[in-house]
Amino acid sequence: MKNRKRMDWPKHGAVFAITILIFSIGILIGSQINQTKMSSIAELSEELRVITMSSELEFAILTENPCEVTDLSFLTEELDELSKKVEFMENQLGRGNPEVLKLKNFYSIVQLRHYLLMTKLVDECEFNLTNIVYFYSNEGDCPECNQQGFILSYLRNIHPINVYSIDINSENSAIRALKTIHKVETAPSLIIDGEVFEGFKTRNELLELI
Repeated sequence: MKNRKRMDWPKHGAVFAITILIFSIGILIGSQINQTKMSSIAELSEELRVITMSSELEFAILTENPCEVTDLSFLTEELDELSKKVEFMENQLGRGNPEVLKLKNFYSIVQLRHYLLMTKLVDECEFNLTNIVYFYSNEGDCPECNQQGFILSYLRNIHPINVYSIDINSENSAIRALKTIHKVETAPSLIIDGEVFEGFKTRNELLELI
């Protein structure tokens, strides 16, 4: 009869305990990361609410004497910073995450308020500025949207242009109203100084339009 090897219970017990410990630490870290993400979303959501209310006041104040405004860079910089934060949360949690979609709704409201103010300043005060509303889609039905966004970002860095990127599939009522008024149905589409242009536009084509 062959001798059976005796089970080294202390050794196996130690390995089991270490495995449980590592597994527990992994769960704890994952939970902490999720809590941190949710905390960041809550903070950003609150920040967007405050900025939305602030933009309403800014609009009311600036529209009293719009042509006396000499520098609006602080408004654009604020919008850019918000865009980066929303994009970060989108990359962290996914484009379809319900909380991310809420944040994008708030951000869209801020963008549209900024767009209305800039349009008013251009119309009434002859500001040397081109306002572009860019409708894109993340639903996989717009293969040219990434390239269109890249071209717009490039032009924005070398020309006096404001670009407002709007998800065409958003259920936001303000966005639906904007699409209805301008009859926007497909992505990519652009509203440039009030005129609608459907389909992908190259850099040279955009330079002619602006």
